[in-house]
Amino acid sequence: MNLSVIICSHNPRTDYLQRVLEALRAQDLPMTEWELLLVDNASKKHLSNIWDLTWHPHARHLREEQLGKMAALLSGIHASRGDILVVVDDDNVLASDYLKTALQKMEAYSQVGVWSGTNRPEFEVRPAPWKESFLPYLAINFEATDRLSSDLEMAPLPIGAGMVFRREVARKYVRWITSVAQKRKVGLNRRGNRLFAGEEDTELGIVAIKSGYACGRTPGLRLTHLMPSHRISARYLFRIVRDISYSHILIYRQHGLQRGQLTLREFIRRATRCLALIAAGMVCGNADRLGRGLVGVSALCGIGLALSHRQF
Repeated sequence: MNLSVIICSHNPRTDYLQRVLEALRAQDLPMTEWELLLVDNASKKHLSNIWDLTWHPHARHLREEQLGKMAALLSGIHASRGDILVVVDDDNVLASDYLKTALQKMEAYSQVGVWSGTNRPEFEVRPAPWKESFLPYLAINFEATDRLSSDLEMAPLPIGAGMVFRREVARKYVRWITSVAQKRKVGLNRRGNRLFAGEEDTELGIVAIKSGYACGRTPGLRLTHLMPSHRISARYLFRIVRDISYSHILIYRQHGLQRGQLTLREFIRRATRCLALIAAGMVCGNADRLGRGLVGVSALCGIGLALSHRQF
């Protein structure tokens, strides 16, 4: 088996998951070369009773009762058989050449342990202009050319939506996560209403680099990220920026990285600049300034919470 697709899903929207599966069914890569694992992460209704996967010769349902993206991902990794693993969220519609391109990239770039691509949004409701600065926090990403790096401080660490990685990286990642799970005072993966992120993607990239690989991003891996209306509400956007900023700072710190770390003086300077952007945006009616200022304040709230943790 060359490749495994892992879908982690918790109480999915029927119309979204239908499109995700239809896109997988339409892949250029023959189904004999890849397997499909649908991981039901403690959904109220068992997905195995609802979704028929018999159209795929190597498809399986898995049930993970521990709620959280991390638990679902680990279940998928343990059950998978492919040399290359692809993580697909239940709102990710892959381009028809996604899986074929994933294999080609891994074959052409033996030094890369994990790839991410271009994730374009499809909004249920178009967001207001001032919200556009928040969109990168929703796993929306545009790549113009291939970018590769093994520099821990500068590498383009992976985005979970559509992430592609090697079996060797997966094994070392599982060992790392298992070893630190009991030591961490807080879990930093997405679970329920908590919007933390990083353990299930950013940290995998860090482990890949520490294992001797590079991280890469490419325009060749294309997917459409379906965005329901609640994910562009002001409350949701403020929370996700705060929670992601918080969790990433703590992850970087545990790995001994300077990425994102701020001194108190720099924290105050950034806060002052953000407040100035908000004021200018409101006075001048400039949506871009207002949005950038609000994103900055939300991020600083998360960073401030992280700085208050003396131990992790």
